[in-house]
Parts: sequence; C-alpha cells; structure tokens
Amino acid sequence: GVEFYSPVLCGQAGLDEIKTFCKFAKGIPVNTRCGLHLHLGTKDCSWHDMRKIWYAYALVESAIYHLLPRRRSHTHFAVPYGISIGSPNISVPNRFTGFFLHVSKIKNKKELLETYYGETADAEGVKNKKTFWKTICKAHQVDKRYNGCNLHSHFYRKTLEIRYHQGTLDYNKIYHWIVMNMNICKTALTINDRTLLSLKPGASAKKNFTRLLQWNRGYPKTQKYLKKQFQLSV
Repeated sequence: GVEFYSPVLCGQAGLDEIKTFCKFAKGIPVNTRCGLHLHLGTKDCSWHDMRKIWYAYALVESAIYHLLPRRRSHTHFAVPYGISIGSPNISVPNRFTGFFLHVSKIKNKKELLETYYGETADAEGVKNKKTFWKTICKAHQVDKRYNGCNLHSHFYRKTLEIRYHQGTLDYNKIYHWIVMNMNICKTALTINDRTLLSLKPGASAKKNFTRLLQWNRGYPKTQKYLKKQFQLSV
C-alpha cells in the first residue's frame, strides 16, 4: 500500500492544494484498509484546552461513527474513547462508565496524562519517575495513538490527529470532514468551561448528531452534507 502525507496546509490555499491532489490521485484504488488521518495544529493549546477538546469529541463520537461505514467503529485503527485495543467492547462506542465525570474533574496536565494513557508514574516498578511521562509522550508506538481522537499526537508532535474517517480521495468528503472537525475544536475552545463540562451525551447517536449540527451552524453546506451522510447510515 501507499501512504500520502501533505505539508502543513492553511486556509483556502490549503484546501486548493487538497483539491489539486485529489484530481492528481484520481483512479488510485482506495480499499477498506485505508484511513483518512486529519491533523489539526495544537501548538498553542494548553492541557486545559486538550481536555476540553477530548471531552467535546466524546460528546459527539457516537454521531461521528454514525456518519461513517460501520466497520470504522470496529477497527483497531480508530478506537472509541475510553476503550483499549483488544477490548471486547471495541464495537460499542460511547460506553465508558464514569468517563465524563472523571474527565470533568481533571485539574492539571499530570491528571490528564494519567487519564488518557491509563498510566501513572507512581506505579510500582517505575524506575525513573522524572522521565516517565517524557518517555511515553515521545514514543511513537503507543496504543493510545490509535484512538479516533488521538491526543497522543498532541504530546508527540503538537497536533490533534483525527482518525475516524475511512480512506477517500473524494474532495467533497474531505472538505466537509475538515470543516466539521475544525468546528468541533472551535466550539470546545470557545465555549465556557463550566457549560461544556456540564454537557452529557444523548441516549442515541441521533441526539448527539443534533448537537454536532449545532456546532456546525454557520456552515449550511456542511450541515446539509452531514445530514445526508447520517441518513444514509440509518
């Protein structure tokens, strides 16, 4: 197989580059083993910002999976939040008991790292507590890098990696996917902290989808595209 990487892209010029590439690559086969990995810059984001982004994605994750082929919620390369690779519950996103309460109580970067990675420098057998987190955050092969919403990428290279989407060379799909994810992050970073952390996921993907649409208000074309994709998967 072949993997294509882009340089850092910004604004309309960046979108034009993607469109040009999609035209160039037209005809290259894309199968079910392929994924579209979107990186959003988080160089200026604090641990507090990343907690809010993680929380926001968890709120709408069941709706995100509903926009995509069902296999994307089963793959080990786009794992739902709160579920470890190899877990028997990997096909059941949005079922991590206590996740929202736990994340809402995170008070510092250390607690965010412990919650995300499920590790602690205070565990028995840790030889060097001072370098423990640096070693994990700068390691490339870490299980948590396979989460659909990959926070490890932030600690590793200062980007948020979004891995949910299947592979595609369809510019229209890529464009709306970029817009949707940028709006999720924008909402997470601009909404009042207390307001965001008081939100809880709906009982169904449909209710979470309503929230996702609200977060994309101001982008009617993207809302229309998302509605179409959601209905196609119902």
